[in-house]
Amino acid sequence: SMAKRTLEFSGGVAHQEVAPFRAYESYQQSFTDYVDFLQQRPRYAQALASAADSPRYLQELQQAGYATDPDYAVKIQSILEREQFSFAIESSTRTTQERAVNG
Repeated sequence: SMAKRTLEFSGGVAHQEVAPFRAYESYQQSFTDYVDFLQQRPRYAQALASAADSPRYLQELQQAGYATDPDYAVKIQSILEREQFSFAIESSTRTTQERAVNG
């Protein structure tokens, strides 16, 4: 893990703190750990049940206490809707598939 500065909210007031974050060797490893983290905690069951509907999923995740930022769901949804994000995901997926095929 590694320590990073993060912006957290308490009682609607933002403050900075240093918190531990996990470090990964690949996007796939981080995604697998993210899914495992959510599946192992019953409070995220409603969010996982809504996974096909990204705005609802993010709202459920926020309501379950995943993030302290009251605008978390809105901010993440805006990132998902950006063209650059879609391009980065598609490029990463293609590269991963090419590595799997070419060994």
